[in-house]
Amino acid sequence: MLPPGQLPAGLQGVVGELGFTVGGEPYTGSALVWGDGASGSLVVISAAQAAWDRHRGTMLQILQNYRYLSAAPAQPAQTAPGAALDMVLWRDPAEGAFTLPVPRGWQVSGGLKRPNPFVYKPDIVVTSPDGAIQLRLGDASIPNFAEPYMVPGMGMMSEGTQANGGMVLMNYRPGHAFLTQLYLPSKFGAVPQVQTQDLPALAAQAFQLRPPAPPIQARTDAGAVRFTLPSPAGPRTAWFVVVTRRDVAPGVGAAWYVDLVDLAGLICPPAQEGQARAILAELVGGFRWDRRWNESQARANAALGRAVVDHNEAMNAMLARHLAGQAAGREAAQEPLTRLPLGQIVVRDEQSGQEIRVQSTGSQDYYRVHRTGEVIGSDRPDLPPFEYRVLTQVR
Repeated sequence: MLPPGQLPAGLQGVVGELGFTVGGEPYTGSALVWGDGASGSLVVISAAQAAWDRHRGTMLQILQNYRYLSAAPAQPAQTAPGAALDMVLWRDPAEGAFTLPVPRGWQVSGGLKRPNPFVYKPDIVVTSPDGAIQLRLGDASIPNFAEPYMVPGMGMMSEGTQANGGMVLMNYRPGHAFLTQLYLPSKFGAVPQVQTQDLPALAAQAFQLRPPAPPIQARTDAGAVRFTLPSPAGPRTAWFVVVTRRDVAPGVGAAWYVDLVDLAGLICPPAQEGQARAILAELVGGFRWDRRWNESQARANAALGRAVVDHNEAMNAMLARHLAGQAAGREAAQEPLTRLPLGQIVVRDEQSGQEIRVQSTGSQDYYRVHRTGEVIGSDRPDLPPFEYRVLTQVR
C-alpha cells in the first residue's frame, strides 16, 4: 500500500513489480495503481532488464516521489514538500532569448549572459521556496577551451593560459572528467567520494544532432557525477550531467567546449532527489529558444561577420601601403649610396615621367635620342641635330 499523504484523501493505492518480454528480450518494471473503488489509474515505469539493473534505484525514486492531487487547484505556497507542482513559462529577462517551464512559486535567477560581446550563454538557477532544492541549467562561467600548442622559441604553452578570443588553454577533459577535474573543484572545492558514470548513448545522440562539417574532425562525450555535500540543514545529494565536444581543424589545432545548455545539475535533500530529477527533466525538455530573438541574433552574427571581413580588408590595405612606403623610403635612402660611387645621376623624361640613371659626363644638359633611346650629354661631339628631346636632371 502507498503511505498516507502520497494520495489525496479518499484514494487508495498499491505499488508492485512486473516482468514481461518484448521480442524475446526480458523487461522489468514497477507499477502504481490507485483509485476510489469506482475508478482508478495505472502508472508503469519499465526498461530492458540490463538497463533496469543499472538504473533501478533512480527509476524507483522517480516513481515513488510522484504525488497526486485532487481535482481542486493547489495553492503553491501551501503545497507540501514533494507534491506535484504547477509549471509556468519563464522568459529570459535579459534579452527574451529563450523560455522554459519552472514550478510556480519557485525562485528563478540568471538568464542569458554575455561573457564578451561575441559570446552568449544561458545560465539559470531554479530554487524551491524553502531553498532545499536547487536546479541548474547551463553555466556562463565555463569558458571555451583550446588545447595547448607549441610556440617557436617559447615551447609548449601551459594549461590555464589565456588565449585569443577569451579561450583558455586546457587539455581535453571528456564527459565526467570535465566535471571532476575542472567544474566541481571550481564550484565546491575538494569533493570526496564522487560517483562517476559514462553516458555513451547520450554522447552518440548529441553527436548525431550536430555532426562536424568537413574537414573538421570531432568527438562528443557525456558523463554524470553524483556526490554528497554537507550543509547546515543536513547532507545534500548533488548530481550533474555534461556533454563535452572537441573539434580539430586541420592546420589550426584542437578546441573543445561545453555547449550552451549541455550542462545541468541539482542539489537537494536525499529524500527529494526523485522529485528534483523529474523537475530538472521538465526544465531541460521544455527549454526553447525564442524564434524572433534567434533570427535577430543570426542577422547580428552576419553583420559582425561582414564587419570583420571589412576590417581585415581595410587593415590589410593599410598595412600594404605602410610596407610599400617603408620600402620606397628605404630605397630612396639607399639610392645615393649605390648611385654616387658609380658616378651616376638621375634624369627625367618629362614627356613619359620616366626617371633614368645615366653616367654623369659633367654636362649641363642631357638628351634622349628618339631613334635609339640613348641618353647623351650636350658636350658629345656626335649630338644629333634632330629627333631628340631634352631631359631634366633630377639628382
